[in-house]
Amino acid sequence: MGKVDQKNKRGDIYKITDAVIHLYLVYMFVIFPLVLHDGYKDITITKYNFFKNGVLALLIIMALLLVLYLTDRSGNTGHPGSDRAVSKKHTILASDVFMVLFLIAGFFAFLAAKDRMAAFTGELGRRCGFAFLLLVGAAYICVAVGCSVKEWIYPVFACVSGLTYLMSILQHLEIDLFHLYASIRFDQRPMFISTFGNINMYASFLCLTIPLFMAAGMYADKCWKRVLYTLVLFLGGMAVIAANSDVAYIGIGVPMVVLLLAGIRNRVKTYDDRMVIGQNSTCDPFLGWFIGHAGIVLGYTVMAFLTTGTGKGYDKLTGLAKLVDHRLILTIESIVLVIGSLLYGWGSRKKADCVVAQKKGLRSVKDKKQASTMKCWKVIFWSVVGILILTAFVTVVTGVGNQWEIFTFDDEWGNYRGYVWNRLFRIYQDLPFVNKVFGTGNESIYTLMSARYSDEMIEVTGTVYDSAHNEYLQYLVTMGIVGLITYLGLIISSIVNGVKLVKENPLCMPLLAGMIGYVVQAFVNVEQPITTPFLFLFLALMAGMRRRS
Repeated sequence: MGKVDQKNKRGDIYKITDAVIHLYLVYMFVIFPLVLHDGYKDITITKYNFFKNGVLALLIIMALLLVLYLTDRSGNTGHPGSDRAVSKKHTILASDVFMVLFLIAGFFAFLAAKDRMAAFTGELGRRCGFAFLLLVGAAYICVAVGCSVKEWIYPVFACVSGLTYLMSILQHLEIDLFHLYASIRFDQRPMFISTFGNINMYASFLCLTIPLFMAAGMYADKCWKRVLYTLVLFLGGMAVIAANSDVAYIGIGVPMVVLLLAGIRNRVKTYDDRMVIGQNSTCDPFLGWFIGHAGIVLGYTVMAFLTTGTGKGYDKLTGLAKLVDHRLILTIESIVLVIGSLLYGWGSRKKADCVVAQKKGLRSVKDKKQASTMKCWKVIFWSVVGILILTAFVTVVTGVGNQWEIFTFDDEWGNYRGYVWNRLFRIYQDLPFVNKVFGTGNESIYTLMSARYSDEMIEVTGTVYDSAHNEYLQYLVTMGIVGLITYLGLIISSIVNGVKLVKENPLCMPLLAGMIGYVVQAFVNVEQPITTPFLFLFLALMAGMRRRS
């Protein structure tokens, strides 16, 4: 009787742990994106404190559960195959090792800093000091103990993200429902949007979420989910224009190509495939990619017509957002994608019916019709490839011809990112050996740039930079080569986790797609407590799912 009680107690602990982690996911996916305090004035510190409080609460609860676990070391979980489950929960993954090494590198960078208090708090930058690293590390450890993502998480996150998209769309069209611009100077308003503040932070969120919902729609097991994700992607396409940041195009484009390749590889093409997912299922990943991409492009096209037609928000558009002027090409691409989705869906169903009929010995379909439907997807695929190539060609030609910033690399490239990168590479080359290895201290860019290029920086850029606007360069300078290597190791090992896991659990694909979007945009964006916590949350969820697989 005592052993049974021990099993039940241990089983209850694991159930409570899983529930606590999912409660934290609700905290991050539902509340965190919407949190504001005094509009955009204190958005960075507000998001930081909200994230910090959530992690501390999670740590306290998990510590109590750990105490309960350790006081009952005998027995097992009470779950079927519990001994095996426990050993898997205790498995150490490569990503876990790199996470710990990354934190150790952050500690050495903290020790190497001249102003350790500033390095700890990150007050001279975007609040991503050593304290922030400890918070994301703690969140990673707590979530990665073995959490399995529930299917309802993605639809809920989609609804919340859709609200932030809608808010940015309305603001772009000069409809400020919550009067967030009231305390912002008129000339500064184009730099702030939605509940994320700076447009680059919002673009970072788009890079995280649009690929995530694209992948979720591709592997949706119910029609209503695919409809929801498509609607959210439609709003996301509109929000890309509202963001007015080239970061969004870069961070969304790469995972879209990755998902296209995944869709082609996993498309439904055999009788066995059809039987696995169900003959009436909507879960054909390639068809899902078609539908999702059509939703994004259609939303982008509608927003282009609204912007140019009303004139609202048009004057502030820069860089790749000027694609709104090419409405004819956008319209053609939208039509091709919508018709292609319909034709491929019809052809896929006909093909599957033919294969099923053949498998069952029912030869009611003529061979010519069968051959025609089996070739249908190839025609549509190459049509889409042609449209994508045409779009890329027009974008590059137009950008070069009009000397868009993104196609002219000099000090002014990317709103003076070229200037900052060039100077930071010079600074790194001149650092002592110890600082090259361990860095100059967390969030020390402001100090370094001010000490060496203060007058020149103000004269050239008109401001003082506190970030490299490239996360990898930021880690190289502030945490040294050790910090950069451990961070890249964490990213690469997490990608390996995702690739291995997605073969048996499609719920991992959205996390992998969102992570890729963030990793790509990080080449031209900044680390901050507004969207960066989502990256580490995605990494932790993939590690937890991998550990449970």
